[in-house]
Amino acid sequence: MKTKGLLILLMVLVSSSVIGKRGVEYSEMTQEPTIEILTDNLIAVNTENSTKNSALLIYKIDVSVDTVKKVINLSGFQALNKTYKNRFELPIKGLNKIQLENFEYFWIDPDKTRTKIEKIK
Repeated sequence: MKTKGLLILLMVLVSSSVIGKRGVEYSEMTQEPTIEILTDNLIAVNTENSTKNSALLIYKIDVSVDTVKKVINLSGFQALNKTYKNRFELPIKGLNKIQLENFEYFWIDPDKTRTKIEKIK
């Protein structure tokens, strides 16, 4: 019986760390995300959290770079119990500030829908 209780407790702890984690859709942010080119090898992504579920907070942004097409794709992830953050400074290896300014930036939804992101100064 004791083992059964520990097993249930373990399952609850593991599932609570996984439940609620999901991708961020462009349309669910209260404001459109923007990109700032900060320095060589560094951009900032400014985001806002979900209008669908205010308890979910963006905690991570993944980046993929296509140097041939000059495209940088961004995908966000949100979950419960994360620290509020609406600015993510992301390193982009091997690209200087001028090169980064010549790239196009896209937000990729969980369903793979692409939306162009505006660069701001």
